[in-house]
Amino acid sequence: MITAIHTLIYADDPERARAFFRDVLGWPHVDAGGGWLIFKTGP
Repeated sequence: MITAIHTLIYADDPERARAFFRDVLGWPHVDAGGGWLIFKTGP
């Protein structure tokens, strides 16, 4: 069973990509500083 993933997402507009995962998908996250968000994607 896969219990976690490590993924890097590259985007032309990183702020818009962060907003999509944070606001649209509603994934819980922590702010790692410098604009980096770490999202929880697993159970």
